Amino acid sequence: MVILLISRIAQYSEDFFPNSGFKLIGQQVKIGGCFLENVGIECKELGLSLISNIARKYSYRFLDESEQKNPREEKVVIEESAPRNENRVWIFQANPDRYDILNALLDPALDKQGWMVNQHRDEIKQGDIALIWMSGKEAGFYAVAEVISNPAFFLDPPEEEKYWTSEKDKGQSRLRVKIRIIKKLVNNPILRDELKNIKELVDLSILRFSQGTNFPVSQDEWKIIKTKIENL
Repeated sequence: MVILLISRIAQYSEDFFPNSGFKLIGQQVKIGGCFLENVGIECKELGLSLISNIARKYSYRFLDESEQKNPREEKVVIEESAPRNENRVWIFQANPDRYDILNALLDPALDKQGWMVNQHRDEIKQGDIALIWMSGKEAGFYAVAEVISNPAFFLDPPEEEKYWTSEKDKGQSRLRVKIRIIKKLVNNPILRDELKNIKELVDLSILRFSQGTNFPVSQDEWKIIKTKIENL
């Protein structure tokens, strides 16, 4: 993806960097690394929303986005197998300063992941829906998942643990659930600024108070959010 992205930047440089105004924008796709810096090129970061907007402008599709267009995946999200009076919908929030959520979601080996349960530990159950939210400047929904276990204490496996940015968060047995990623929205997230303009979501828990990991979503709110996901 990096090679393809660099070629598109060269081709559409004015779109990516208008008036040559390079600027860091949030938690995003990193270009290069030490190699570029060693040859005298300063590394920058590009916001995912900027990349997605330019991609739509030139009718470019990401390879991983194309792979998601699986009718079975769409049905898993939209056609819920259990009545909603038995299963609930939650927002699971990731702080990108602590956990590299974007690369974790793009990792093909992590279709199943562990997620901490710090709130509502007696309410979150197997079969519930989890809306994966990234905090920060580009906060919003970046994936939809199904909770596939009840809360229990366990360690992150090595393939997940590597995405923690601090050593203090590694090797910790914490109360977690296992989730299965149903739909990735990384290339086309539903951002907080868009959600704030929807009057039916004015009371959405994470918009009113964003401190925490696990937030409830009402059935009326879920209907609005689900419709937006279906229309992506």
